[in-house]
Amino acid sequence: MHAIVTGASGFFGRHLVQALTEHGWTVTALVRPSSRRDHLQRFAVNYLVADLAVDSLAPDYFDKVDVVFHAAGVLSDWAPWSHFVANTV
Repeated sequence: MHAIVTGASGFFGRHLVQALTEHGWTVTALVRPSSRRDHLQRFAVNYLVADLAVDSLAPDYFDKVDVVFHAAGVLSDWAPWSHFVANTV
């Protein structure tokens, strides 16, 4: 099985990546250019560097993906509109 995990560099995302890789999944970690990836280095993952707020991915990128786990979200900016935009991409 092949999964894309958005927010893979975050708390929830990195634990999800760990669980998936331990169960034999192929994982692509979708991370922003500014995201820290050091805690993902111990897992066998591919990286897709993009910011979903400004970048778009070609639909055919998902042809060989079985599932997308959307674990990305905004936690630090408490403005309601930014939460809506970031958490509904």
